[in-house]
Amino acid sequence: MEPDVSLKEIARDLQGVLGAARSRLAGLSDEAVLELMADFEAVARLVSAGQVHTAGEVAVRSRTELGDEGLSRSQNFTSPVALIAKVTGASARACKARLELGRRLRGAVLLGGGEGPVPFSVVARVLDEGVLGVEAAAAIVKQCSVLADRGCSPDVVALAEETLVDQTLSCRLTADETFRAAIHLREVLDPDGAEPRDEVLQMQRSLTIAQSSDGMYRGKFALTPEQGGGVDVEHPGVAEPARDRATVRRWRRVRDC
Repeated sequence: MEPDVSLKEIARDLQGVLGAARSRLAGLSDEAVLELMADFEAVARLVSAGQVHTAGEVAVRSRTELGDEGLSRSQNFTSPVALIAKVTGASARACKARLELGRRLRGAVLLGGGEGPVPFSVVARVLDEGVLGVEAAAAIVKQCSVLADRGCSPDVVALAEETLVDQTLSCRLTADETFRAAIHLREVLDPDGAEPRDEVLQMQRSLTIAQSSDGMYRGKFALTPEQGGGVDVEHPGVAEPARDRATVRRWRRVRDC
C-alpha cells in the first residue's frame, strides 16, 4: 500500500478513536485520563517525526545550488519554509524548526548526488521509534552541533548525543529539562570555554516592569539559559578527546536519576 494512502486511512481511523475518547472522557478515572493523554502523545511523537523528515526532504530538494530547479523555487516560493507553511498550514516558526531538525538529521549531499552518513544516528533512531519527542531531539542535536563546530572530536560528540538521549529517556525528562541538560553538558565540554559566550549573554539580559491601567504590574525579561533554567554551569576548558569522554561519563554519573 502506498504510504500516502496508508496515512490517510490511519487519519480516518484516528478520527474515530478521538471521537470515542472524547465521548467517554468525563467518565474516566484520573489515572485513565493520564494514560489516554500519554497514548495520544505517543501517536503525536510519531507524527512529528514524519513532519520533521518530510520537511528535511523539502530542504534538501530546495537547497541553494539547485537554483530555480529547486523544489521551493519551482513551486514559486521564496524559501522552503514558506512552501512548508503553505502546504501544512503551520506557522513559519514551527516549519522552520521542523526543517532545521530534518536537515541536521540528514547526511551531507555528496558530489554524485548521494547522501553521506547520518550525523546523529541515535537521535534519528529513537525519534523514528516514537520514544523521543521532537523538541528534545532538537535540543540535543543543536547543542551537539555546537560541540562539533567548536572542535570536539566526533567520538566525543557521539558520546554526548548518546548520553543526552539515554538520560532523557531513562529519567523521563521533559523537553525543557533536556534543553537545560544539553546546555549544561555543552558548557562543560566546550573547548573554547563558556566565558566569551557568557559575556555576550550577560550583556543581553534585561528586565522591564510597568504598571498597567488595571493596576497590575507586568513586565518582560531576558535571562541567560542557565539563569532561566536554574542550572549551575561549570566552565572547564577541556579540549583533549580522552578527557572529554571522561568528562561526559562523569557528568552522566552526577546527573543520573
